[in-house]
Amino acid sequence: MKRWRAWSLALVVCLASGAASAHGDEDHGAPPAAGNAVRRGEHVAAAETDLYSVVVKYPYRGAGGRLRLRVYVADSASSAPVVGARVRMEIAGVADVRPAAVEPGVYAVTIPEPRAGTHANAIVTVEGEAVDIVTLDGLHFGPPAGAPATPVGTAPAVAGRRRMALIIGGSIAALAIVALALGAVGRRRRPAGVATSASDEASG
Repeated sequence: MKRWRAWSLALVVCLASGAASAHGDEDHGAPPAAGNAVRRGEHVAAAETDLYSVVVKYPYRGAGGRLRLRVYVADSASSAPVVGARVRMEIAGVADVRPAAVEPGVYAVTIPEPRAGTHANAIVTVEGEAVDIVTLDGLHFGPPAGAPATPVGTAPAVAGRRRMALIIGGSIAALAIVALALGAVGRRRRPAGVATSASDEASG
């Protein structure tokens, strides 16, 4: 029951972030029993005690050797965000950090990026109205087999810039063609006008 409540929170977190980033094709079906999952471009791990539900999300790859983690903390009974808590996250052999609040119930921290393929357990200590320890088993770092090696958002951003460059370049080319066509029409019409004027003078 605790696992499913934790995954209910994880599902809400995934749906909210998925809507914000407009991915639209994530699998939001039943969670696997292992306590972690893979969404498009990121890992999700969840666990729960009698007091707190904790969901940790982080991308396949970081940037510049750093990896950003977001920790979502909610009350297990009501699923309400836990605001103003002190959170400590100990990732075995990787980092011992204190995520800072960035939104109600959301805490974030940046750690040195572990080597791809690293597996580690994590202990999250939450000091809110009560103190409790939540254990997350089997955090995985790096992209899973078959996933693209580029960081999250890199490929779409590059593709977007390329599309914009193509649109701008195409617009400029179209304007240039129109300008050349108008110039050509003007040059063809001008001699005819001059000849008409000359014939009018002769007839006069």
